[in-house]
Amino acid sequence: MNYLSRFLQGSYIPLKAMIFFTQNKAFWRYISIPVIINFFIYIVFFIFFWNYLLPLSDIFKITSEPGTWYAWALDGYNWLVGFTTVLTMLAISSFSFIYVLLIIEAPFLALLSERIEKELYGNEFDTAGWKNMARSLILGLKNSAILGAITLFWTAIFFVGNFILPGISTILGILVIGYYYGISFLVYSAELRMLPYAELRKLVRGNRMEVLGLGTICYLIILIPFIAVVFLPIAVVSGTMLYNEYIDKVIKE
Repeated sequence: MNYLSRFLQGSYIPLKAMIFFTQNKAFWRYISIPVIINFFIYIVFFIFFWNYLLPLSDIFKITSEPGTWYAWALDGYNWLVGFTTVLTMLAISSFSFIYVLLIIEAPFLALLSERIEKELYGNEFDTAGWKNMARSLILGLKNSAILGAITLFWTAIFFVGNFILPGISTILGILVIGYYYGISFLVYSAELRMLPYAELRKLVRGNRMEVLGLGTICYLIILIPFIAVVFLPIAVVSGTMLYNEYIDKVIKE
């Protein structure tokens, strides 16, 4: 199977998760609290980035005397800087928003993933008791923190790169950050199996293109203002589906 086909298979899973939610309203109760939390936190992030960080792009713009022959080139450059800045700010906002929520909403999202594991794939895990719950939750938070630090590093790299090679750095950033987004949404299935990040990373190697496809699509969707409010639980379900239908399948074979 070629790389493009595998990428497309991974990118289809979020749509599959959306269809699942529309056809199974019983699962809506698991996302009601996360959606409410998402809404209020997203408003705060959006106002902060739009009013305080976006104006910083002005320092990278170049002005010229009216009527100069190269004014058209400067106008194009300034537009590209502004456009790239908006994309970058959305990316930073998306990164901050998602990883903050993956930590704050960990108990709710873990419960959602566990229900999907049981209802769709027949997997049951021993999560009863405070000790098991605490161990699982701490492991999930640790994995999310590690992935958050990695994603923050690449976000910073491509943020700077966008002002050196606008456009090219944006595309590369979407792919690299999208890949780690994909892994981030596998965390809850890994948590149920008590897998630390190092083990999860090894398991992902055989399905990198599927993870990249899922993560890239989720990343692009979350960049759309306010869509992230309702999409995060769907992304977690997508990660649970990918783990069971691809990664777990490879392990059992």
